[in-house]
Amino acid sequence: MKTRLHDLINGLRRGANTESEVLAEIKARPESAEQKDTSDSLLYPLHMACHHNLPTPIILALIGACPPVAKVQDRQGCYPLHWAVNAVGSAGVIRSLVRAYPDAARHRDNYGKLPMHYVNECSNLSAEAFQELRKAYPAAVQDRDAHGNVPLNASVIDGGYSHAPAEVLEALEEANPEAKSEKRSVSNLPGRFQTLGRRVSLSQVMFDEARSDVLEGSDDGISPEDYIRELESRQSTDSFKNL
Repeated sequence: MKTRLHDLINGLRRGANTESEVLAEIKARPESAEQKDTSDSLLYPLHMACHHNLPTPIILALIGACPPVAKVQDRQGCYPLHWAVNAVGSAGVIRSLVRAYPDAARHRDNYGKLPMHYVNECSNLSAEAFQELRKAYPAAVQDRDAHGNVPLNASVIDGGYSHAPAEVLEALEEANPEAKSEKRSVSNLPGRFQTLGRRVSLSQVMFDEARSDVLEGSDDGISPEDYIRELESRQSTDSFKNL
């Protein structure tokens, strides 16, 4: 059932309500923290607060009002701990969530990720928060997600997609030094993404050939069928296998 607390949290996100209003509602009606809004995929106020990176006092108040919600997955398979690692990064929040439900660190969401796999998403994550998460499930630094990647890999070390602070990346590397030599894998992607990769490769072959014709001011007579044969021949090369 959607409650006033859900509305206040959404209002705080939009700037229509204040932190003090949300905290006052939690104090006045703590039972609201265990009510879920079935119209929202996040379901519970705690999931909402972690996902939207609300102020730490609000998240801690929600945990205190109803600790069992830390044991509940939302419709995306995420525990509050997944969202806290993804967006919040506060050591106090992560410590409190781990205490409320340590096993959340061992559970995957619907995307095949443990909370540890989200450390690269959060620019606010502190080294202390990382260590709190690591203590809950030390083996997570070597665990592979649905794509076959450990939390740290070469593309992250080389400044790829990671948003994590340098101190967190250093801690990850120290925890799993072998990961630095790994390439980021896409070989275990679901079939539809592998198909997309082949289509992108075909487009790249055609683009490269067309660009060459334009730059050289001539048509080399290569047809689309020739492009396809060229693509098929590339499938046996290492460069294509590593797409």
